[in-house]
Amino acid sequence: MKTAILLVLGFMTVNFAEACVGEAQIIAEVQSVQPLDSKTCLVSINPYSVRFFSANGTCPLDLNYVFNNSIRISTKSDGVCPIHPGAEISGVLVVNEEGNIFLE
Repeated sequence: MKTAILLVLGFMTVNFAEACVGEAQIIAEVQSVQPLDSKTCLVSINPYSVRFFSANGTCPLDLNYVFNNSIRISTKSDGVCPIHPGAEISGVLVVNEEGNIFLE
């Protein structure tokens, strides 16, 4: 019985770890914005402007990963990026299985 419980807990941990890629809260200044396509913009942040960064305790996202990768933000309905260099972003960053960072 103990073995069965340990196997189930181990299986649940593996499944959770696979679904958990990275997450953090951030407040920082936008350094650059580039359109990726009609629905997505790529945003980089100014590394010296981070006012707040808190990685998720269970599924942490490293700040250096954020510095080295663009954040994907959805465009407005007209295809225009809703943010500009010098503006502040605030929210939750989430990394998907492909390694892309999204602002939620």
